[in-house]
Amino acid sequence: MTVHPVFPAAPSDRPRRPSELSRVLTELEAAVGRSRDSEVWLVEVERAVCRLRDVLQHHVAVQEGPDSFHADVVRQQPALAPRVAALQRDHAHLAQQVAELLRVTRTPADAGTVAQTQAQARDLLHAFARHRRHGTDLVWDALAFELGGEQ
Repeated sequence: MTVHPVFPAAPSDRPRRPSELSRVLTELEAAVGRSRDSEVWLVEVERAVCRLRDVLQHHVAVQEGPDSFHADVVRQQPALAPRVAALQRDHAHLAQQVAELLRVTRTPADAGTVAQTQAQARDLLHAFARHRRHGTDLVWDALAFELGGEQ
């Protein structure tokens, strides 16, 4: 089997996480959408955000490591480096949003906390959707470049 240089085979010790990221984002969305006692609700949202934080940390380590897809793209297709850098800035911004949402979920529950948590969670989910779209676009463009497509 030929392994494409831009899309190297994942080392066997590297777990695949895209489906886990999707699952955790879905969990957060579901937790935010539930209507319950605000104390219980905040705890459930906090748990979902903690899981998201952990998956995001792993995602960043895998995507930004020296043998990562991002590193391969920059080495092999320098013209795409600004887009890789933008995705990496997204990682930092997403991590900040996750940290801020965790802070809010750990404040005493009242109507203001619930409303703020819902708004920040929606913003975070939208930011993840944009980030994932940009990441998918990068994959397609890297593949098109390697296959001799338009670039």
